[in-house]
Amino acid sequence: MYHLPSDTVAGIKAGPLFTKRSRAGVLVPRVAAQLKKYHTAASEVYVEREGIAFYLLNHLFWIVSRKRAALEILAPVELKMAQSYSLIGSMIAKRLFYYTLLITTREARHMGKSATVYATLKSKYGPEFVEFHKFIQSSGSGGVVGKLQDKPPMMTLGDYTSAIAELFYTGPFTHGYGGKPWGDIAETLRKLVYGETTFEMFADTAFTLCHNGGPMFNKGMLYHMYEASSLFKILDVQRSGQIPELVREKGSSHVTPDLVAVLNEFSDEYPTETGQFVDWFRVEAAGALHKYPSEKEKQVKVHGHSKIAVEEAKKLAGRFYIMPDVYVTKYDRKVAA
Repeated sequence: MYHLPSDTVAGIKAGPLFTKRSRAGVLVPRVAAQLKKYHTAASEVYVEREGIAFYLLNHLFWIVSRKRAALEILAPVELKMAQSYSLIGSMIAKRLFYYTLLITTREARHMGKSATVYATLKSKYGPEFVEFHKFIQSSGSGGVVGKLQDKPPMMTLGDYTSAIAELFYTGPFTHGYGGKPWGDIAETLRKLVYGETTFEMFADTAFTLCHNGGPMFNKGMLYHMYEASSLFKILDVQRSGQIPELVREKGSSHVTPDLVAVLNEFSDEYPTETGQFVDWFRVEAAGALHKYPSEKEKQVKVHGHSKIAVEEAKKLAGRFYIMPDVYVTKYDRKVAA
């Protein structure tokens, strides 16, 4: 089956040095050189559109994956879907990778002076990182980007991303800068670099990442400024597994004709695998972070209440979610008389 290639998404040419197992050993200057080429040529895109495209193709590819064994020959429409997911998914993940590397480096400059933190980072990751951090501290946001691209530290990408994450978790920051939210963003990047997560998992997580001021896509690089209600709606619908239905209904201004065409072609082959409309009761029952009263009202008028949504709501009401896929079942305590 097709999957997102592990050695090309980061913008590094394919080769044995850059497989998943050795990605952490790539030197930062080599990554920075590719980053500069990419950043110079890339125009800004809408994160909402990227999210819909990724989640739609991911969903349709999952349908194909369920129907075929690992080495089974794919039907023409399935092969086209797998190739589209591999190509477009790789492009989306590449942008997310570079963006996350840029913004975590840029934000790291806000850490206050701390001899203790510097000593720890130096002992674990080498003096190159500490010297580079001191080098960018007095720079503006654009200056940091330039220094990363033109004068990066001579260290491995694994050590660099590990040091950035630890800096956010342990370093002193004033209110509104750095800290745990940024540590979580940097940690997502570190896990990718070390192969603890795949590029698919990285992209899936990256669209949901937030810093102290909201979603991380507000730094004026590679992405246009997001529109909060639109992005949140897409993520809530994705949580309920209904992005194909959102595309079919053109339920977002960021649904493009190309995506509608992809879904229609796929549905010609598998007409019963996706629904005809977004079930907003199901969206909320699946743990949406926002409410959709007008959407539910419209749905009831046109389609009536969804039996599936009602049953799912009852099921979810009996669970306490620790993480999106980890929950415990609630039980009423009964005391004998």
